[in-house]
Amino acid sequence: MRRWLLLVEGLALVAVAAGVASYDVRRAKADDVIIVFQAMDGAVEAPMVVKKGTKYDKKPGKASKNSGKGWCEIPAHTNGDDKSDGEKPGKVTFKVNVPQAGEYFVWGRTLWPNGCGNSFWVRVGDTHQLLGKDATYDVWKWRRCAERFVLKQGVNVISFINRQDGVLLDEVEVTNSEVEPQGPTPATDGALQS
Repeated sequence: MRRWLLLVEGLALVAVAAGVASYDVRRAKADDVIIVFQAMDGAVEAPMVVKKGTKYDKKPGKASKNSGKGWCEIPAHTNGDDKSDGEKPGKVTFKVNVPQAGEYFVWGRTLWPNGCGNSFWVRVGDTHQLLGKDATYDVWKWRRCAERFVLKQGVNVISFINRQDGVLLDEVEVTNSEVEPQGPTPATDGALQS
């Protein structure tokens, strides 16, 4: 079960289903659309693979882990194409249900192994953007494409494509909000079309 947020005249009322992890109410506004789903729930094309289980990062102090039962990964030594728009093999594709047309950021909760493995291509229709190229390694972290994608109401196809090897993808968030997601986030019911 999920916890649902209800916003009434700026006051956040939260109804919590028993046993569900907390959700950061401060980031939700009445007009925000926030769609979250697990990476491993997409259609995977080799050499990208689905890994099952728990993966802890090397965060100093208190390590964090992936959010669900697994993640998607581009294995080492399966380099993608870091100079083009992601035409090399290896991707995970999602059919995302979007409730209203608009401009949306695409976020990925990722783990980069090093400076030679710290990015994906993200494609929506004929448009692609780079996600990553930052220098925060060995930590599960939310990263987003720099620009918003224009999405239609209904089903939109979004792909995370092989660019550099060794990269891991745990969750994806599609949102019109400017606020960075924090930690693992519960999946949105009905986020993906099967």
